[in-house]
Amino acid sequence: MSLKIHVCQAFNCSSMGAASLVCDIEELCAGAVGVVWGGCLDHCGKGPNIEVKGGRKPNKVVEHMDSYKKVEQLLTGEGVKLDSGQKQVASLKYEARRAKTPKESLEKLEKAFKAIGGVESAVSKAPRLAGELLTMRAREIVASSKAPADGEKALADAEKAITLLPKFGRAYVAKAFALERLGRWSEAGQTLDFADKVAEDGDTGLDRRAISALQKELAPKLKEAKAKAKAKAKAKAESEAAEKAKEEEAARKLEAELEEARQKVELATKIREEEAERQRLLAEAAKSQKAEAAKGRKAKLREEREASLQGRFLSCCVSQAPDLLEVEG
Repeated sequence: MSLKIHVCQAFNCSSMGAASLVCDIEELCAGAVGVVWGGCLDHCGKGPNIEVKGGRKPNKVVEHMDSYKKVEQLLTGEGVKLDSGQKQVASLKYEARRAKTPKESLEKLEKAFKAIGGVESAVSKAPRLAGELLTMRAREIVASSKAPADGEKALADAEKAITLLPKFGRAYVAKAFALERLGRWSEAGQTLDFADKVAEDGDTGLDRRAISALQKELAPKLKEAKAKAKAKAKAKAESEAAEKAKEEEAARKLEAELEEARQKVELATKIREEEAERQRLLAEAAKSQKAEAAKGRKAKLREEREASLQGRFLSCCVSQAPDLLEVEG
């Protein structure tokens, strides 16, 4: 990559679209040319101005780079090969970047997609061009509408662009803008931080500037988001602690009720056992008394029988006594 193009970014040239010119050249060359974001070239009032270094001709300053045709002629003149599809898409992208309204820009981008067969065809056949167009469309959607649904569309475009071009810094910036529009500030900040680490950037550092600018814009919102998240986490922790205390109190109450019920069951069981024992003892006592009564009746009968026998014996003896006396006499 011996050819380098210095794009003046002084006030006059910047007001004439020099930043967009950087994107035009970077994307059209697809890395074949080094594009440098530079200072004033001392040709003020004749911009946008660029300086060509290391080309086929001696270093030179080219004034009035104010049309796509001039950009194309410059690059092809320096040996950069461009096919007809690239030229048509690049021309429409050039116009889209300089459109007066987001709506007009979106119309140009739709024409660019159609020029390469539509979005799906572009994704499969020209992934680099598709990724660049999706990135631009995402930014224009965010600029044209504040509706959440459009924010989601922009986010989908940016994420698809990142899938196609994982190291394309502008795609990450587009995603961050979409997330910011959706109020997802923390995610927007994380996207920019990630882009700052993985996204490749040309010598211009243009993507880094965009990332840094949006990071600065997001800083107060991220601070607010962190404060809200912290407050939410605190409220959640307090709620969980209160709920836990409530559950523990309910558990203690239940345990006390269970203990009381257990004691009542034990007491009832003890009463039943004592009553059963009392009934057993009463039954045994009644049985013993019955046995003693039977024994007493039996003894009385025996005594009565013996007394009867004795009486009969004595009666017999008395009745036989005269006869015995006579015999003895």
